[in-house]
Amino acid sequence: MPVSFLMPIFPHRYRRPWYARPQFYLPTLIALLAIIFGAIYFGIVSSQLKAEAATYDLSKLEQMESASVILDRNGKIFGQIYVENRETIPYDQLPRDLVNAVVAMEDNKFYQHSGYDLFGIVRAALVNFVSGHVRQGASTITQQLA
Repeated sequence: MPVSFLMPIFPHRYRRPWYARPQFYLPTLIALLAIIFGAIYFGIVSSQLKAEAATYDLSKLEQMESASVILDRNGKIFGQIYVENRETIPYDQLPRDLVNAVVAMEDNKFYQHSGYDLFGIVRAALVNFVSGHVRQGASTITQQLA
């Protein structure tokens, strides 16, 4: 075949750009679909859990077993028998600094979410995945009490 001045000496084959190749868009499409279906699944499960949480009877928390008190013949406390020494204190009697300290340590976004922190869950999942073991948790105070 004669070489023409119109034809380059080293003809280059047309290559698609990296973003138009199947090696890029197929895994991206699969990942995008997984994220979409995961979000739909998370929404369904969270709405079911939210409906179930509305049926809980919180007054049962006050009926937890407390210590048995042994009195002497004069009516003074002689001793207590307990598995766990619990004493119920109403919320309004708790020091405000104690409540703020617990919220700050356990769930600093407690007043900003409706029971679960989606960004916290995603953050903890990414950190745990990258590190290869559990380094962070994302449970909120609401999830811990459920």
